[in-house]
Amino acid sequence: MKRLNKLLVLGGIFFFVIGSHAQESLLRFSPGAKSLLLGRSGVVGIYDPSALYWNPAALNVPRMHQAILSVQEMYRLNHSAISVFFPPHGTFAFDLGRSDIGESPVEFGSLGWGGSVHPDVHLGFSLSALQIENEGWTTMGFGLLYKPSMFKNHSKLSEPFYSSYIADRLTVGLAVQHIPLIISGYEHQIRAGVRYAFMRNRLQVISAFHYDRLDDIFHFGARYKLTPSFFLYAGVQDFDHHYTALGFSSIFSNFTANVSYDMKSERLAVSALFRIGQMPKVNGEKHYEKAKNWLQKQNKRQALQNVRKAVSYQPGLEPAWDMLETLKSMVKREDQHIDSLLSVAEYFQEKEWYISAAAHYLQVLKLNPKNKPAERAIREIRPKVNVHTEKWFQTGVRQYSRGEFHKAREIFESILLVRKEHKESQKYLDKINSIFEKQAKDHYFTGLGYYSQHNLNRAEEEFRKAIRLLPTFDDALNYLNKVRVEQRQNRRQIADLIASATRHEENNRIRQAIGDYKQILEIDPGHRTALKRRRSLEQTIENGIRVQMQIAKQAHENGEFKRAEKAFRNVLLIDPQRKEAQEYLDKISRNARGKSIYYLQRAQAFYERNDYNQALAALDSLNAIQPGIEEASLMRDEIMSAMSVEPLYEKGKQEYNQGHYVEAMELFSQVLEKDGNHSSALEMRERCHVRLNELVEEYYNLGIQLYSTERYQSAIEQWEKALAINPYHKGSLEYIRKARERLKALNGLP
Repeated sequence: MKRLNKLLVLGGIFFFVIGSHAQESLLRFSPGAKSLLLGRSGVVGIYDPSALYWNPAALNVPRMHQAILSVQEMYRLNHSAISVFFPPHGTFAFDLGRSDIGESPVEFGSLGWGGSVHPDVHLGFSLSALQIENEGWTTMGFGLLYKPSMFKNHSKLSEPFYSSYIADRLTVGLAVQHIPLIISGYEHQIRAGVRYAFMRNRLQVISAFHYDRLDDIFHFGARYKLTPSFFLYAGVQDFDHHYTALGFSSIFSNFTANVSYDMKSERLAVSALFRIGQMPKVNGEKHYEKAKNWLQKQNKRQALQNVRKAVSYQPGLEPAWDMLETLKSMVKREDQHIDSLLSVAEYFQEKEWYISAAAHYLQVLKLNPKNKPAERAIREIRPKVNVHTEKWFQTGVRQYSRGEFHKAREIFESILLVRKEHKESQKYLDKINSIFEKQAKDHYFTGLGYYSQHNLNRAEEEFRKAIRLLPTFDDALNYLNKVRVEQRQNRRQIADLIASATRHEENNRIRQAIGDYKQILEIDPGHRTALKRRRSLEQTIENGIRVQMQIAKQAHENGEFKRAEKAFRNVLLIDPQRKEAQEYLDKISRNARGKSIYYLQRAQAFYERNDYNQALAALDSLNAIQPGIEEASLMRDEIMSAMSVEPLYEKGKQEYNQGHYVEAMELFSQVLEKDGNHSSALEMRERCHVRLNELVEEYYNLGIQLYSTERYQSAIEQWEKALAINPYHKGSLEYIRKARERLKALNGLP
């Protein structure tokens, strides 16, 4: 009664204070300075109690208690409203306003509700009493608001709705307001609006459209965030500069001031918004902690009630959503179990088996202490149960002696529920709890061992066993929560690695894909997809190596040592530990050194007999096997110096026709050193120069093509050919560096 009297007194004061509220007219009414700044609209962008007038669905967005006072006329409070958040049921609001501006004074009062049907979708309803001059009527309104955020873990909507171009950027609102509940000449108004944020929410653009029988009105507004607590606004109606408003909004702790200058009325409008109580984030975390405490006490229903409030205050609190889903399923199973227990208890009660009936009723009360049928039944049969308590106690002792501690504990707890003073039952219950405490600690330490080995699934299993034995085991509960957090993080990391491995496979980057699957198996050794794909890809690589080895061995047997060497090197690029390939390369190298000595001695013998053509042929054979031997290069210079002009020229033509342009150019240069007027040698040298430049570009472009398909070693070979002709070719030098970096990264993969 005292509380009711206080509410009546406060209500009377509230009505008295706002008795002189005012606005210009009903259709042009803009409660609050902020709505003026948004182009005289608020179907989107208004998240305070004045949303009751614009779009009641927006009442629930702030998720807290608020009050607003608005002044648009000198010495007069034009509008005031208050909203109260009741999680998870939504927000209820009440406002009053009055205006003498314009031809027809307006008075109104509204009640409304806004709630969430989804973390991103809000609905609202309002009921208003209006009076213009001597005419009054009652109206109602409905609202819808879609305001997506990055929170999506417990949403059924598809991924595109949470892209970076929509989430936390887009808001869409629709409201139908002032629908007359009695026959009247006045008609409802339809309001639609959209808000979009740019520059990481620094700039917001808001547009709205109001439609009614009298007029269609377009509204436009913009907000720019200078600092986290200071915003600039500008708004216009129907792009008419007479209906322009400019102003700002400033936040101070739990107080927000909105100030605007309205060009139409040439007045300042000021509104003050007050937050009542704590921030939603604080309240959400507080109720989540309460839910955890209730859960530790095995009171799932109180835990469920509090966790629902937690996600109502803070939809982005992921652990609370996880707990909510778990508790909902647990309570649902409990309700089904309770129904079954009640049916059995009623059957025992009808048979006058009161001990058994009481045991089942007490199990119901243990699951739900507020279950009314069980409470009534216990009160009714308690006198009859007390007579048989000793028999019941002896049953519990027998269960204890057999080692059936769970059943014994249930019996002793049931006795103590009926007779709290039964000391013998308490003694046995203490013994059982001591046994369970020891077993719980054993499971806990086993779980710690698995946790240290990153075996999260086994660790979770052991911590759960510990908590089942000892529900108040805080350390086990804390580690269980840690395991769940890490499992959630691991699931995300594995999803990213799966996506990365898939991309690598699509682009034929097998080693990188295997590296991703190895990382997944380090996180979850039993991951079936990673195991299967890693084995498949490793088999693919092994098959490729086998084919290359067959090609290389066949080439070696056929005496095609250059081809064999290239194939063996390709094998080592894939698998640097392949010993057989390295052994063949060593063998080829030894054979090449022996043949090199043979051809060098042969060239020397021909040179001493002045058979220069045969000497040069032997040096060419040597260069094909082992290029770059300095002694051979010096002998070639001596031979060409000793040769006369015409043999040199003929040898140069022979080299040119065979496509050996570097060697041909050297020979033609030797001819010109001996005979500077040899026009044919000059022409042929110029041809060699042109052809070599063409070859450099061919090798370079072919290398680019190979590089783009990730055949880095083959690309390097082409650029090295280009550099053999032109050692200063910048493109080849640069791309060789890049290709070698790529190869180094690939070979460094596990």
